[in-house]
Amino acid sequence: MGGGNVTNWVFNPAGAGATGVIAFNNIQAGNAGQINPAINCPAHASRIVTNTDVLEIRRASAQPANLLGGELQLQSGIQGSTAFNNGAIPPDFIDVDPTHMNTYNMVVNSWYVANGSDADPNTPSLRRRTIRGGQVVDEEVIAGVENLQIQLGIDTDAVTDDSVDQYVDPDSPLLATNPVLAVRVWMLIRADNAERGFVDGNTYTPLDNVLAPIQPADAFRRMQVSKTVYLRNANAG
Repeated sequence: MGGGNVTNWVFNPAGAGATGVIAFNNIQAGNAGQINPAINCPAHASRIVTNTDVLEIRRASAQPANLLGGELQLQSGIQGSTAFNNGAIPPDFIDVDPTHMNTYNMVVNSWYVANGSDADPNTPSLRRRTIRGGQVVDEEVIAGVENLQIQLGIDTDAVTDDSVDQYVDPDSPLLATNPVLAVRVWMLIRADNAERGFVDGNTYTPLDNVLAPIQPADAFRRMQVSKTVYLRNANAG
């Protein structure tokens, strides 16, 4: 992590901003540019299972923090916010009254489906990339997750009423002009080991407007889970 202003760094494409909820639709294994064209991290991308989504959440810490070189931080005031990691107040805040701004640590988490797990390279898993002490840490969350799909709930009314009117995939053009109020998560999870004499004849429908139904027809037992999370302060400010 180098340089001062790193607002467009982290794990997201350039221009996505310093904080918020970001999702990437149907990543193709090995295509690092889909995740972060600014960093181009092939080691990360090569692990991702094809046609799975990536969910990233970036926010400021709950409490203000002291300036610290090497730590990804956020300078925030009434004029906006800027991410940085060199321990120095960003240039656009130099002339701001100290009582009108605060420094926060950045809390960044990015979840994705990897083609292996810590215990077995042939068992997929849900993993999380996070930042600790200025370093990117990649850790397993749960083994057996085969697919992760994300949809974002948006308010499409001309005059927003803070209610979800439609759920769309992460690459929908509607996200550019409509506020996101909720995140819907869907996962397909399989057992660690195949079961002799069992055949999974079920059809699983991903939470996605493009992907075809999944028909494994193998010896692994599976379950699908989904959850909708409504975002607090989605329209704050």
